[in-house]
Amino acid sequence: VFMFFFQAEDGIRDSVASRGLGDVYKRQINAEYMGLNQGIMDPLCLNEKTFAHQGMKITIRHKLLPLKLRATFGTSHSSTTERTNSLIEINLADKYSGYSEIGLPPKKPGCYLADPQDIAAWMKGLFGHIDKIADEEAIPFYKFGTTEFPSTFSFLFFAMETCPENDKEYSTAAKNGFECALFDLFGGMKGKPVYSLLFGAESFARPCFYSLGIGSEEETIKNIEFAFKHTEYIKVKLNLDVKRAEHMFALLDKMCNSRPNYSGKWAADMNTNGSVPVCMELLEKVFKKYKHRFYMLEQPFPFHVPDSEIKEWVKVKEAYEKEGILIIADESMVNSSSIDKLKPFVSGINIKLEKCGGFREAVKCVEIAKKEHLKIWIGIMVGTTVLSSMAAMLSPISDYNDCAGDLLVSDESQPFECGYIWDLKNGVIRSNGKPGLGIELKKKQFLFLFLISVSYTHL
Repeated sequence: VFMFFFQAEDGIRDSVASRGLGDVYKRQINAEYMGLNQGIMDPLCLNEKTFAHQGMKITIRHKLLPLKLRATFGTSHSSTTERTNSLIEINLADKYSGYSEIGLPPKKPGCYLADPQDIAAWMKGLFGHIDKIADEEAIPFYKFGTTEFPSTFSFLFFAMETCPENDKEYSTAAKNGFECALFDLFGGMKGKPVYSLLFGAESFARPCFYSLGIGSEEETIKNIEFAFKHTEYIKVKLNLDVKRAEHMFALLDKMCNSRPNYSGKWAADMNTNGSVPVCMELLEKVFKKYKHRFYMLEQPFPFHVPDSEIKEWVKVKEAYEKEGILIIADESMVNSSSIDKLKPFVSGINIKLEKCGGFREAVKCVEIAKKEHLKIWIGIMVGTTVLSSMAAMLSPISDYNDCAGDLLVSDESQPFECGYIWDLKNGVIRSNGKPGLGIELKKKQFLFLFLISVSYTHL
């Protein structure tokens, strides 16, 4: 058992310790990654490297970020009460730190491809690559829109984009974490919010949905009551059980009707587990009944839709759009190259940073989608306020957001204050105007107890 005491003052950005390891990824952890052989007594740190570039001290850390959920969160392919994400920190000169979080749901072939050990493997590859290119002189000068990055940042972008681990399927999630930490770091140093760096926007305000997992009726009631403390925009996870859907939406309708002047919207998410017949049955028995409240149905089709089935899914889209309900692609929407195949049978796309690879590719997705007249939905994995704040930075170009993944996580698993503000009157999230991601370490003391099994073999 390791015992740690950690204290941070409000607004100070420093390394973060977190509470509990959870049981989602019960794996042995290599002491080399944890830094135990370097005297770093932090069992959550899987990778750490300190080096200098042009006289600037740079420290990069990758830590486990254990999460305890408020309630069981079930989807059509998994059900969890605890998860483990990855936290990335990039520090310059022991003075400035940028952070990001990588949401890591249970793996699903073709869709959710990374876990913390994969992120550790990518970081190890990056560290070795940095040593090899340390004296490289022909480093490209990086510029994004009107944002120009100085040489140290250009070096780090170059290292990330040329990392030899980028041919691995899990690399996209890892690159996203590294890139977003760079944007947070740069925004913090320049005194600008990331959304300003990306879009030149002065602020944002967007409606934000809360996701209800598949669970018991008792859990559902408690989750709806909790959601109403923040927003009246509710998304419900569905499976192939139409009768359950009828019951759940009748329950939701009853609870919404009990609220004075309710004006929120609903959404439903099938997480690739739908079918054309079930979608049409849901439309007739559920969606038409509440069409004045429904905004969209998310990912009712499989991850890969065969060409022979596209016409049938086009009919589904047309039937739903006739009732004013959109069909949004989530799991099938990976990056900008996904849009061309999806556009015939979807009304919009759900952009998630872990899948597309970072802020820059997300912006590219938006640019292409808008040319195709597709709606933009910004989503996230389950995570802390760091993950939610990252997604919220894309709000200026979204129609609706699903950034409330941090509301699914217990307060004790949250090391940072959120990078946006909830408008509790109407379920809208608003920018807080702070630099970078807008996040700050909580002003409190943390006492952590860790029970860890350590292996001295390589990952």
